[in-house]
Amino acid sequence: MPQPLIVAGVAAALLVVVVGVDVAIDRSFVLELKTAPDEWTQIASTQMHERYVSVPRPYAEAQMPVNRTDTLEFRLRVENDYPWALDERFEVYSHGQKLAEGRLQAPAGGAGQATFEVTVARLMDGQGYMPSPERGAPQLYSLYVEVYVDGQYVSGSFAVREVSR
Repeated sequence: MPQPLIVAGVAAALLVVVVGVDVAIDRSFVLELKTAPDEWTQIASTQMHERYVSVPRPYAEAQMPVNRTDTLEFRLRVENDYPWALDERFEVYSHGQKLAEGRLQAPAGGAGQATFEVTVARLMDGQGYMPSPERGAPQLYSLYVEVYVDGQYVSGSFAVREVSR
């Protein structure tokens, strides 16, 4: 058998193995918002099997009172089923504005997490508000964040009520 055919055959076999392994294992990301001491509310998740599609959570699940000077804490979690570790830089954006960055790490076949903080005023910058049901009621804001990590993104929306400026 000529040598180029052997090389082509080995390459084809390796490609089949790599594609098979990629389909059989998974890596999923979850974005959460700290809504109370020791309480996290999931605002989005994504899985590689779903072709990089983020699944946002309903607004009502994270409607909380805030001041513009408050800082919101977020947690990015990963479940890494791959037989190699994850060590990736992540970036956080809202409407094109970079808000935070950091590193997310997880061992092979394990889980990892990273937290980041963003001020309410910075999140509200450039974002619209939803009309209040009654005059003088605290203003309801729909806020949005995108986290890019490992060639994917997780995006989440949530609502807050501004109680004072």
